Amino acid sequence: MVNDLQMYKQRIEELEKENSQLKRELEFGKNEEIASNSLKLLQEITNHIPAFIAQVDSNLNYVFANNYYTSMLGHTPASMIGKNIKEILQKETYEIAFPNFQKALNGETVYFENRGTTIHNNTVNSRKTYIP
Repeated sequence: MVNDLQMYKQRIEELEKENSQLKRELEFGKNEEIASNSLKLLQEITNHIPAFIAQVDSNLNYVFANNYYTSMLGHTPASMIGKNIKEILQKETYEIAFPNFQKALNGETVYFENRGTTIHNNTVNSRKTYIP
């Protein structure tokens, strides 16, 4: 009888542990869904802002670019993501941008102005902010 009681208690502990694990997994799934929905909303918002918005990783490869940014450079988001800025930006723009990207990668917020040309041969004067 004592042996049965110990087995019963042990099984209850196992079930409580499994239940706790399932609760954590369920909560994680809810958080994943919330994060996914937030990301979709943020992308939808940034895609409707008439400004150049992009994110690059520490290797200067595009992680995100809004529709305005990609269209002005003659690309789609799919054709830019994962590519290095050197592959996308015009040579003159790259030469101006690169030292500023380096500063941002070193932890400095950088503000500067430059002039560039879009794929449609329009001259664009812009203020840039690179945030680490």
